[in-house]
Amino acid sequence: MLYQTLAGTFPAGDTDPSTLELYRQRIVSYMVKAAREAKTHTSWLRVNDAYESALVSFVEALLDATPTNAFLGDLRQSCRTFAWYGGLNSVAMALLHFTSPGVPDIYQGSEIGDLSLVDPDNRRPVDYALRRGVLDTLDALANAPPTCARAAGHLPGTAA
Repeated sequence: MLYQTLAGTFPAGDTDPSTLELYRQRIVSYMVKAAREAKTHTSWLRVNDAYESALVSFVEALLDATPTNAFLGDLRQSCRTFAWYGGLNSVAMALLHFTSPGVPDIYQGSEIGDLSLVDPDNRRPVDYALRRGVLDTLDALANAPPTCARAAGHLPGTAA
C-alpha cells in the first residue's frame, strides 16, 4: 500500500526541499492512520508506539533527500512515467464524469488536479492563488489573437 501511495501521489516535476518535506509529512500521517485503521499491529484504541515509530522511521528514510538515497531517485524517475499515463487517465475520467447522465459532484479545491489522500490530508486549505492563476491563463488563451494555424484554416472548424 505504501509504494502504491507514493507512486500515485508523488509531486510532479522537480521537488524542492520544502515541497518534499511537506509531502513526507503527509505520507507519514497517512501511513499511521492507515496502520491504525488496519488494526493489525496498532489501532486507535491500542496504539503500539514501537510499531508506529518504526513505520514513521521507514517512511522518512524512503523520502530522505540525501544523495545516498537511491530509492528517492528511482521513485522520481518512475513517477515521471506514471504521471503521464495518470494524466491521460484523469482526463478520460473527467470526460466521463462531466458527460454522463446526472449531476457531477465537484468538491471545492478539486477543480484541477488534486492528489490528496484521506483525512486529514484532504482537508488542507485550498490554494486559491493557484486556481486564480489557472483561470487567468485560460482567460488569456481565450482572448489571444488567432494562431497562424487557426488563421490559415489548418485547424478543424476553421476552414477558409
